[in-house]
Amino acid sequence: MMDGESAVRAAVADCKAKGGEQCLESKPFVNGCGVVTLGADSSYVAYSATVDRANYLASEQCRQNGDHDCRFLISACAAPFRMQ
Repeated sequence: MMDGESAVRAAVADCKAKGGEQCLESKPFVNGCGVVTLGADSSYVAYSATVDRANYLASEQCRQNGDHDCRFLISACAAPFRMQ
């Protein structure tokens, strides 16, 4: 199994290999969700315990930066993982 940093590097490399020009690198996460929101000028990433909360936070970042046309792009949630 890959560690978090290796997984992020692999995902970015895969994105670029498939023709991606704006591949985002983000931190790996557990026990929560990540959301990417696009504005007219930039993209915004947020993490939280739920996809709804992460979406709200990413949308708020977009609006607070004065961006407009903020819209949800994609989300991903990690399966719950019990830390011991």
